[in-house]
Amino acid sequence: MFTVGAIPPLMGWAGCTGSLDAGALVLGVVLYSWQFPHFNALSWNLRPDYSRAGYRMMAVTDPGKQLYFYFSRNVSSLLNIGLSIIGRIWRNTGGFSSAILVISHFECFFLSFMCIGS
Repeated sequence: MFTVGAIPPLMGWAGCTGSLDAGALVLGVVLYSWQFPHFNALSWNLRPDYSRAGYRMMAVTDPGKQLYFYFSRNVSSLLNIGLSIIGRIWRNTGGFSSAILVISHFECFFLSFMCIGS
């Protein structure tokens, strides 16, 4: 279920707590849901470089799927808003960090609608 980028933080969690509990699950899902929109956004911005280098990225081979990038970012933002709140309810995160996460993901969610037309 988890991508390679989510494994080191989960290893750290297990090393510090001695188990993989609900907090580790929240951490893993946040990292998993964040990675794909983040990577897609980077590949979209760097598509000329990827194209010149011969990499077959979706941003290069099918640029019409730009709407998919916005959709995946919106789903990720909404999922991470919920996970930030759940993390606070389960007392895995502090109030300040949860507030910052919720605010930043709401901002990303609403800014993505402004980008659809551009």
